[in-house]
Formats: sequence, C-alpha cells, structure tokens
Amino acid sequence: MQNAFSTADSSDQSLLDEIEVGLPNPKPRLKVKGWRSWVYGGAGLLLGVFGIAGTLGLFAIQEARRQVDRSLEAIEVAQTIDYHQIQLLFRFNNYLESRQEADNKLYQLGQEQLLDSIDKLKSFHAQPPNPEQLKEIEALSALVQSKLEEQQNLINTEQEATPILDDSYYNVHSQINQIVQNERRILDRRVITVDSYRLLTNFLLILGSLLGLSLAIALYQEQRREQRELGVIDHDYQEKEDTLNHKLQVLQLEQKLSSLLLTCRSTEEIKTILEDFFRRWFPQARGAVLEISASRDTLVEIARFGEVELPSLAMPSDCWAMRRGECYHSSQAEFTYPCGLCHHLHGELIPDNIICIPLQAHEQLIGILHLTNVDPKSQKIVESFGQQLALPLAVMHLQEQLKQLSYRDSNTGLYNRRFLDEILERTLLTAIRRNESVSLGASPYSVGLIFLDVDKFKDFNTRFGHAVGDQVLQTLGQTMLESCRRGEDLACRYGGEEFILILPGMDEDMTYQRAEQIRLAVSQKAVSNCRITISLGVAAFPSAGQTPSELLKAANMAMLKAKLNGRNQTVRISQL
Repeated sequence: MQNAFSTADSSDQSLLDEIEVGLPNPKPRLKVKGWRSWVYGGAGLLLGVFGIAGTLGLFAIQEARRQVDRSLEAIEVAQTIDYHQIQLLFRFNNYLESRQEADNKLYQLGQEQLLDSIDKLKSFHAQPPNPEQLKEIEALSALVQSKLEEQQNLINTEQEATPILDDSYYNVHSQINQIVQNERRILDRRVITVDSYRLLTNFLLILGSLLGLSLAIALYQEQRREQRELGVIDHDYQEKEDTLNHKLQVLQLEQKLSSLLLTCRSTEEIKTILEDFFRRWFPQARGAVLEISASRDTLVEIARFGEVELPSLAMPSDCWAMRRGECYHSSQAEFTYPCGLCHHLHGELIPDNIICIPLQAHEQLIGILHLTNVDPKSQKIVESFGQQLALPLAVMHLQEQLKQLSYRDSNTGLYNRRFLDEILERTLLTAIRRNESVSLGASPYSVGLIFLDVDKFKDFNTRFGHAVGDQVLQTLGQTMLESCRRGEDLACRYGGEEFILILPGMDEDMTYQRAEQIRLAVSQKAVSNCRITISLGVAAFPSAGQTPSELLKAANMAMLKAKLNGRNQTVRISQL
C-alpha cells in the first residue's frame, strides 16, 4: 500500500514537471489590454472549471472513503458473528446440561444476537447490491439455520446429551473467513479507487494553480491562500490515510494472532505464541498473562514477557482491574494506587507505566494481562490484542472439559472403557521398550492388572433399586481412587459392575497385595445396611500376556475362578 502511494506522489511530481516545461512563453501581443482581458477571462473560466472538477473529486474521495469505512464495519460484523456463534454454543451446552429456563433464555437471546448480526451483514451489501457477497452471506445464513435446527432437535428430544464442539462451528467459522477475505478484496479495490480519485484531484488542483499564476497580481494572494487550504486538506487526508493503513495492519495482525490462538490445543502452545508475539512487537514490555485457576482462588501463569517475577500465591481479588472488570492505565489515571498484584510482581519498586487488561469471555472473567514499559501510543493496540486472548483460552478449556467428559465414566468418576483401551496399549508398549533396554539377567519391567467384579450386584438392583446399585458402584469407584496412591496408577470402569486397575511397575506379587488391600477396604463398606464384597483376578505383564487382550483375558479368568471358589477373594492367574 505504501509503495502505491509513493508511486502516486512521484506521478504527481512528473505531471507537474511536464506542465511547467510545456507552458508557452507569453508573447508581446498578450500585453494588449484587450487581449489580457480575454486571457484573464479565459484563465478565470478555466480556473472555475478546474475548481468545480476538484470539488467533485473531493466529494468522490469522501464517498470512496465512506465505502472503505463500510467495508471495515462489515468485517467487524462478520467477526461479531463468529463470536456470537461460539457464545451460542456455550449457552446451548449449558442448557443441555442444566435444562434450566434461565439458561434457555440466554440461549434464545444468543440466537437473536446471531441472526441480527447476519441481517446487519446483509444490509451492508443490499444497497448497492453485491451479488457475490450476498451469495456468501446466504450460504452462511443457511449454515447457521441448519446448526440452529440441529440444536433445536436436540433440545426437543429432552434427553441428556454430552456437549460437543461439532463440525458445524468450524463450517460456520470457515464461511465467515471466506466472507472476510472477500470483503478485504473489496476493501483493496476501494482503497485503489480512493488513490485514483486523489491522483485526479491533485492533478486538477495543480493545473488550476499553474493557471492561477498567469493571472493578474491582484489574484496572486488569493491563489496562495487557496494553495494553503489545499495543503491543509491534503495533509489531513494523508494523516487519515496513514491512520487507516495502521488500523488495517493492526486488524490483520489481530486476525492472525486470534487464528493461531484458536488452533492451540494446550497451554504450552498458547505460551509459546504469546511470548514470541510480545517479544517481536513489544520488545521493551515486561509482564505476564495470568489465568484464574479452576478453584477460582489463585492466578496461574500462562506466559511471561521480559524479566518479571511471577507470584506464587496471587489471588484474583488482589488486582484492581479484575475487581472492577475494566482496563487500567496508570499513565491515564488521575492518581495511582498499586494493588496487591503489582506488589507481588514488582515488589516495592512499582513502575510508573502499568497497563492491566482483564480477560473476559462469555461474561466470565478468565484472567489478566499485566504489562509495563509500554509506549502510551501503543496502549490502545495492546488493549485490543488483550481482548483477543480471552476467547481462545475459554475455547481451549472447553475442549479440555469435553475431552475429560469423553474419557470419564459419569457415574463413578473413573476412566471409561475407551480410555482403558488406549492407555493399556500405550502402557504395555512403554514396558516393552523398557524391557528391550534391560541388561541380561535383570528382572523385566512389569505391569500389574487387577480385574474385579462386585459380588451379587444384581441383588442390590433387585432388592433396593438401581439408585442403590449406583451407590454401590460409586462407593467402589471411590475406594479404587483412594487406592491409587501413585500418580501412574489408573482405575477404570470396564463395564457394568466390572472394574480394572492398571499398576505400572508392579509384578504379580505386588499386584496381589494391592488387590487384597482393596478387597479388605471394600468389605468394610456398606450400602443400605448391606455389606459389599468383590471378587478379584490378578495378572501381570509380561508373564500373563504380551498384549492388552491377553492380559485382560488372563485377569478375567482369574476373577472368574475367584467367583467359582465362593467370591470375596483374590485369585492370581499363576494359581490356575
């Protein structure tokens, strides 16, 4: 863009040089008073023509700039649609989980906001009509309508449903990106139109100025005044043009940052992107991005910039900006009073230039962006960038929650069969690799497996109902979780009343001892005044099996033998 304007300026200068060279020398006969009258009259007429043309050019420039502003507004509305659709997904998931009327109202409000934004986007291309963009917007509207119908069908079923981030979000997001890209192309064309009008207007004004120099001395001062006015207009236009270019660059940078953050799947990825971003664009800045923990009582580091000591026990209530929910600039405040977070980060030497930006998404406070040594001219830009951080953090946590839901059994809180199949295979592959590096004569690395089943579980359901049966499973699940004293121990629900405990690094004897401890602990539990007993089978890799299916089969056979022997006991596969 800058090259284009530089080229335009050089073209203006070349045109000016050509005009100056091509002006004919005045002939003596022009000194005749009658001829001077005709010359001055003709020059005045030409000046009038050029003045009218220049005025029309200025109006054309203003109209073209209005079209540029219209394109910027359309891009902003498209981004608002993207925000509303992810907000609607959050509210839809909340309503599916709670089935509360308040959540339903929020969901309906989100639908209205989403549809209103789409209608607003259509209005930008209705007059004058833009068939290409209207077609893309209609496609977006169809995707949104399809998504809303699917959500309504799920609501009408009135059945429990697991929240998911389905493909419709990505389809709508992709369509919005296509609309934004088309709008940027339109914006580029409109900027070129502004440049063309500016070149033509400048040409006419310069030519009119040269003609004005040939007028009488009485008109000379008036011409100079007009030139000064034109210079002010051109300077004002150039400043606004530079501002527009700067805004476009910031907008493009924000889009790239937001796109990168939304593709992150872990906090480490977000940390890497943010630290690289602030190191490149704000090299003198020092600070950090802090996130509110799941317990909502402490602040956890996401990323840090420059030399700063992060607090270990900082709380959200320590920060003034987080309390108020508003951005805080110490350089713009009438008076400053450092909060507890500032003292945590900087000790007693509090910097003069501090900016704290609360990170909010979906009406919930996510964390804080705290920076120092930021140029006051860049504070608005930093604030705009800070607003891009909250949504990716919220999306990442939603994805983590959905992943946990897909791997957890909702009744007992243990890992489910799907997770068991993945983790057992991964654990055995790790054990095989470790055994390959073990020296000759050394004991192989073992993985213990306990297969347990609740004795006479159907009697609990028959006598007391399924609610009591669920309590039995929950009690057993809690006991298994308590037995996982090591970080690598994993308790899973295999199915029904059957459970699996994976014990990496434990052989058959150690696994048997752990099984007996669990059996004795469960035997002391009671539900509805009925004692719970379990039968357990013990097997260990590699002696009982080399694959997950072989190991599970061996432990299952040992458990069935415990059932046949009278229940409430533990049997090892080596005893069969």
